[in-house]
Amino acid sequence: MRVALLGGGTAGHLFPSVAVAQTLTQDMGAQVLFIGAHGRLDGKILAENDLPYELIPARPFPYGLSVKTGFALWSLYLSRALCVQILRRFGPDAVFGAGGYVSAAGVLAAAKLGVPSICHASDAHPDRANRLLARWATRMTTNYEVAAEGFPAQKTSVVGQPVRRQFIRTTRPEAREALGIAPDAFVLLVVGGSQGARRLNHATLEALTELLADPRMHMIHSTGSLDYDDVVARAREAVGDEPRYRCVAFHEEPWLPLAAADLVLSRGGASSLAEIAVAGKPAIVVPYPHAAAHQTLNVRPLAEAGACIVVQDAELSGAALLEHVRTLRQNVSMLCGMSAAARQTSRPGAAGEIAGMLAELAGR
Repeated sequence: MRVALLGGGTAGHLFPSVAVAQTLTQDMGAQVLFIGAHGRLDGKILAENDLPYELIPARPFPYGLSVKTGFALWSLYLSRALCVQILRRFGPDAVFGAGGYVSAAGVLAAAKLGVPSICHASDAHPDRANRLLARWATRMTTNYEVAAEGFPAQKTSVVGQPVRRQFIRTTRPEAREALGIAPDAFVLLVVGGSQGARRLNHATLEALTELLADPRMHMIHSTGSLDYDDVVARAREAVGDEPRYRCVAFHEEPWLPLAAADLVLSRGGASSLAEIAVAGKPAIVVPYPHAAAHQTLNVRPLAEAGACIVVQDAELSGAALLEHVRTLRQNVSMLCGMSAAARQTSRPGAAGEIAGMLAELAGR
């Protein structure tokens, strides 16, 4: 069986496809080919995962009409044509798209060639590409029940969010041994996505000195690519070369700090929340307030289950972060309850369900 996987431009559109590819290649013996975007992190991540790929010049569509809209339309036209050529060479039995502008080009090309496809909507409010592609896709899958309401019921399934298997399998003792963190340390993980989250970074820096005043506190701070140099400089001014504070732009094995963590400060991206849930981690979630506020909808199931505390972006400060961390540290039973609630909301079999549907479409 051959499957082409579409997704990229952002980690949120790429990692669900990587999770599905793991099941296809490791459990089902399928051959896969990724189609990603030029000039993004796609090539680096796919090469690190030893996955074959080709890159196309797809670019995101701006919100509202502007000169950039014309460039985006032209890019979509060229990318679709390139995808037709790539798919003809590869000869896939089925195609999987995880949303975004790369999926738009690839699924339209698959429709032209008569190749069956599945499109997956990660967010509670489906992105523009998936809303467009629902007309041409053979099947639709969603992470959230509410997202399925926007697609044809007869071809839509709610499966959850595909998560890379390392997040499911890595244990806390294994992660702490790999990272050299003592079993009795309290670990706060701060992660804002591949590019980072300035609000989270600034609040962390404001609270850094007081947080690390506790000798059992360890912090792993994934800043994203945009703020890394600034955060490193400011953190060094605040706490010097304190070994209990680790700062990276982007962790190459992100399942390790997550498995090691006792508490997570995160944005509300669909993949981040799904990873937190399968790992069973209590979280303080600060939804990104823009992009149609879809992250506010994303976090709702976790919040309603009691698995996380939601803090609005404008309300997050160093003082607020410090207060929440101290409150949770002093309430072990609350942390344990949040952890159990997170696991109950998770759907670790999502990648397997999608892989099974692809095999069905491929006639295998």
